[in-house]
Amino acid sequence: MSRLVRPTSVIRQSIRVTPGLVDPDAGESPAGNVFFEPRWDPYDRVVVFELPPANRWIPQTLYSVTVLPADPASVAGLRALDGTAIEEPVSFGFTPGDSVSDPEHDVDDRWPEVGFCTGAPAYGIAAPRDVLRDSCATAGCHVPSPGSAPAMGLDLSTPDGIRATAVRVTARQTMHSPQVGPSAVNPSTFGDSMPRIDPGNPGNSYLMYKLLIHEGNYPRTTQSDDLARPWLGDLPAEAGAPVDEIERMRSTFVVGAPMPVTGALMPEQMRGVMTWIAYGAEVTDCPSVR
Repeated sequence: MSRLVRPTSVIRQSIRVTPGLVDPDAGESPAGNVFFEPRWDPYDRVVVFELPPANRWIPQTLYSVTVLPADPASVAGLRALDGTAIEEPVSFGFTPGDSVSDPEHDVDDRWPEVGFCTGAPAYGIAAPRDVLRDSCATAGCHVPSPGSAPAMGLDLSTPDGIRATAVRVTARQTMHSPQVGPSAVNPSTFGDSMPRIDPGNPGNSYLMYKLLIHEGNYPRTTQSDDLARPWLGDLPAEAGAPVDEIERMRSTFVVGAPMPVTGALMPEQMRGVMTWIAYGAEVTDCPSVR
């Protein structure tokens, strides 16, 4: 997907999959719709709609897929961060094979679980603790020092600091009031009163967008990116930063310097932070600190 998607539009009603023939008058299949579990990856810019566990496609059945444009009268339909929607429905079809697959042969295409202290070594994904501490805290920005608080009151140097200043804490740069208040659940303007880290929702975490506006935090053509990413299937990595999207973010709700202020993150580090947040952003006390 070339545009960053508004997380609130990534819902199962935004895509319609109907088995068999569709009634041209009702626009529905007599067999009903198939609903999915949606996931949005803001780093690789991929929306995944997957069947619930243990569900199967009906062999040799034509399925029609329609990606719905946003409807002002409902919550259905995909939108970009700035509210832009596709103008017309996008449709295609497919037919499964001639047999039902054995559940024992299923490929685990979920995001790999990422531990705060360990990452996901089997997938080459860095530990979030190391990424935040070594890139943001070590740079001297988000670490307290004697007599001074960390930049913007955000402490990324220790688990306690992350718990107290990042997880479910509203980002100051997204507030329009001098008083610190709770994060907005459904703001009228996307980005208003956004939490720094929204557990389970990387697309609504301001920390992710501060990383995403850094052009160096993306795969480069000179940088290998052959890490195992089973949740993306056979989709190739898209090299280079989405410059237009970065400009849109900076002109709307993401302000200030990109993170980190010095250097850049590798894909395994970006995916470490993203998947950790997606799995609930649990912050644990690590057994040892280098």
